[in-house]
Amino acid sequence: MRPALPDRVGRAAWTHRVQQLQALLRGRRRSQSESGRLTARELEILQLAADGMSGPQIAEHLVLSPGTIKTHFQHIYAKCGVSDRAGAVAAALCRGLID
Repeated sequence: MRPALPDRVGRAAWTHRVQQLQALLRGRRRSQSESGRLTARELEILQLAADGMSGPQIAEHLVLSPGTIKTHFQHIYAKCGVSDRAGAVAAALCRGLID
């Protein structure tokens, strides 16, 4: 049995919520299909790591917080299917993504 729709104001709020959920699902599909693609910033961070810079050095060089660099590395690990920085650098080198 289908529940009755609320009054006019409630219906507008309900419609808005449905639209929000649809947009969220579209975004999820997009992010899942692009999950293996590294962003330009992630590639930049990986290149700096491959050049021997530490996380704090990368943060200072890019004028970002160390926490932001850690977050970028977590995203990189997930996208590359690795669990550490060395694995991420090795994967990027093998794929020809960095020098």
